[in-house]
Amino acid sequence: MPIQIDWLQENRVLYERISGVVMADDLKVIPSALAPFLGNGSAPIHLLVDMRDVEEYPRNVRQLKDAMDNMNRSEIGWTLLITSDKVVRFLSSVTTQILVPHARMKVFDTPDDALRFLSEQDTTLAPFPQLAGHTLGT
Repeated sequence: MPIQIDWLQENRVLYERISGVVMADDLKVIPSALAPFLGNGSAPIHLLVDMRDVEEYPRNVRQLKDAMDNMNRSEIGWTLLITSDKVVRFLSSVTTQILVPHARMKVFDTPDDALRFLSEQDTTLAPFPQLAGHTLGT
């Protein structure tokens, strides 16, 4: 599972691109990969998780819940998933509504839709230049 993480907006918004085959053990690695960013950022830190290039992923709700529990950090604001995969959308909905109700997570088809939503939710963020025609991850 290749993963790329970098600031989209320094110290406030992380862009995380996940691709390929994601195994259950891979989910355990993500929190440690994010930790240095979260430790140096300014809360709330929002996560933009681009899953458009994921080919395969765990479908076990318990494994997903455990992964989300590992992400239960006070610094995290919104987690915005980018995918059109119907199963990912369903699993994220079930996981957040039933198993991890404290998580603020929403799913979008495009990065621009996610950033537009985030701009409306957190007015302390600087404007996103990506909304001016540049698309992330292309």
